[in-house]
Parts: sequence; structure tokens; C-alpha cells
Amino acid sequence: MKIRQQLYINESLDPFTLLKVCQALSEMPRGEALELICKGGQMPNELFKVFSLEEYDIVKQELSDNPEHCQVVIKKRKAASPGPDHSEGGCCCS
Repeated sequence: MKIRQQLYINESLDPFTLLKVCQALSEMPRGEALELICKGGQMPNELFKVFSLEEYDIVKQELSDNPEHCQVVIKKRKAASPGPDHSEGGCCCS
């Protein structure tokens, strides 16, 4: 698995960072991954609202040796499987 990009985010997710994550996901080729490293004990809930689980898989989610950092690796599926109400392109920021 190739990690295309690595982004560092804070526990309190600002709109600019959320936009960067959304853009990175939409530009990512199928089969590649995005690594997110969060400063804080957990990933912000808003983060999981910007991508569709029909198109992306959470490959890895863990705390590091430092409990103030956690890591999530999101991989874009090779074959899209959109449902009847989902579009095929871009992220689903809402």
C-alpha cells in the first residue's frame, strides 16, 4: 500500500484543515492511502464526515507511543461501489 500524503491535524479541526483533507482524498488515485496524524488523544469526529465508507477504507487506526498522538490511514478503494444515493466523484463534505 502506497501512502500518497501525510497530514498533521489538531484535535480541534479548523475549516481550512478540513478542506485540505477533503481535497487530498478527492485527488488521491484508487488504491493509494492518506495518513492522518492527530495531535490530541483522538481524531476529530468531523473528520469521519468528509469521506464515504463506500469509497474509502480505514486501514489503520491507532495511538502511538505518545498518548497525545493518534494515526489513521485511509485507503481509496480500487473499485467504486456507490449506492443509489451516492455519487462517484470527490469527497462528501457536508
